[in-house]
Amino acid sequence: MGASVGDALEFQFNFPEDYDDETLRGREASFKLEVLEVQRRELPELDDELAQLDGEHETLEELKEDIRQNLEKSAKQEAESQLFDEFLEEVKRDAQVAYPRLMIEREADAFGENIKKEVEKIKLTWPQYVEMSGKSEAEMREQWLEDAESRLHNHLVLSELILQEKIRVTPEDIMALLDERLAQYENPEIRNYIMSMYLQGDRGRELRNEALSMKAQARVIAILAGEAPDLDTLDEEDEEE
Repeated sequence: MGASVGDALEFQFNFPEDYDDETLRGREASFKLEVLEVQRRELPELDDELAQLDGEHETLEELKEDIRQNLEKSAKQEAESQLFDEFLEEVKRDAQVAYPRLMIEREADAFGENIKKEVEKIKLTWPQYVEMSGKSEAEMREQWLEDAESRLHNHLVLSELILQEKIRVTPEDIMALLDERLAQYENPEIRNYIMSMYLQGDRGRELRNEALSMKAQARVIAILAGEAPDLDTLDEEDEEE
């Protein structure tokens, strides 16, 4: 704040322990910079003319209402997602889960291989990355094992929940989720290409698993709100179909 064009600045910064980039967490960095340009943002008037710029609204009130609905939807989704995560954590505490150690080691190894591929993409060697992380390779693998165990535990608990609550996905569920993915693309060729990617191989399984997880969350939220139909009713609906 207060710097002008041509000023040379130096300062220290301590990255917090919860910083997004784990290689920088808790580390101190020294910055040197020169101010090359100073800009000022000029905001337009809040009026109907502004609202019409996106081609979807006629008045400022329409734009405000649309923004309000989007914020409300986003807040509702975030709250439901948090409630679902808290529910799963509660179930995990009481769950008895058994699995071979080899499953965790394979999951950790696969995670490590993915990290190494990402490191190669940013033109770093693996020793350089390890040094930047501030941890030894053994410490990194120990963290991978802990994370792998947590993911596996979550997967098994969620799978049992899906089994007990008789949650299923239909082709319509998968297509609805796919339509959401494609909504941002207007080019038909790009849409067709992405659709073909999602309807085969690993991408197809990922889409199905995501749809299954979403239905599981919806079921849990309905149960917690006292609005979920009982399982006998669901069975009757399936028989009718």
